[in-house]
Amino acid sequence: MVIMTNRAATSTGVDAHNQYTPYIFTNGVSRDLILSGRCSILQFMIQKSKPAYFFKTIKSPVGILKLIASDKALVGILWENDNPNRIQIREYAKNANHPVLLKAEKELGEYFAGKRKKFSVKMDFAGTEFQKSVWATLLTIPFGETRSYADIAKQIKNPKAVRAAGSAIGKNPISIIAPCHRVVATSGKLAGFAGGLANKKKLLDLECKK
Repeated sequence: MVIMTNRAATSTGVDAHNQYTPYIFTNGVSRDLILSGRCSILQFMIQKSKPAYFFKTIKSPVGILKLIASDKALVGILWENDNPNRIQIREYAKNANHPVLLKAEKELGEYFAGKRKKFSVKMDFAGTEFQKSVWATLLTIPFGETRSYADIAKQIKNPKAVRAAGSAIGKNPISIIAPCHRVVATSGKLAGFAGGLANKKKLLDLECKK
């Protein structure tokens, strides 16, 4: 893929004033570098950037889950009919044997089997500082317990930000492992959940039985 900056270029790469329009290539190679002879156009054309993120899908008691990871950490868990825009990662390649994804799959399997209450897979949250503070708070909710949206707002020392905290929880990119399903309305009623309220109830019921 090529991204052109400033003025639009013709197919020859020269603008109406015969001045080269600067190019920025995704792999960091500029057109000027190619023209200088330090990088051949053929070398550029066959060079492909390695994907930064990887995914695999797994079956679970709450449907098909898509696990997404970087080389170092888990960055997302999407539901079967999830909105892909819920996470900030847009491009990822399939890799069923990625070590981070395999670890996440193993730990989720143990969780659903009632053999795991805490996760150890490394996570990396992408979001605003406010969102990340809310998501970090989710990780403090013990297995089998629930908190209200108001409780979360108080815990981040911003008690008036109940609605904003709820919005951040709805955008939690790592469902289940960062347990947004443990957040309920002050009345105890189940409220919004990316995986659907039926799955939210299943997860809470699973934890209450263990």
